[in-house]
Amino acid sequence: VRPIPPATSSGAQPKEQRSVPTLEEKLDVLDLLKGGMSVASVARKYGRNESSIRAIKIRETEIHQAVASSAPRTAKVTSQVLECIVQVARQVGGDGFVDILKEEIEELIEGH
Repeated sequence: VRPIPPATSSGAQPKEQRSVPTLEEKLDVLDLLKGGMSVASVARKYGRNESSIRAIKIRETEIHQAVASSAPRTAKVTSQVLECIVQVARQVGGDGFVDILKEEIEELIEGH
């Protein structure tokens, strides 16, 4: 049971803080809608109003642009992680990993 917040000076209850869906959640919503799931079903799945789901659908282009603009940062982090994997493989992997290339590790990761 959630405690009731204190009333304001006018006697009204303060509004509950709304949760903003993450970019990942918005992409999942768009994928489900594209896959044929109804707005009502998606809204139930995420515990949101149908109007919120429709608003995500309307802003689909903006959402995809936001993802595209955040991709370079993600790519940089991925590249740094791959470089660390190469270093560790060379240090502890023995003779077979001395000459391992970043591209080879990328291929192994993408293959799984």
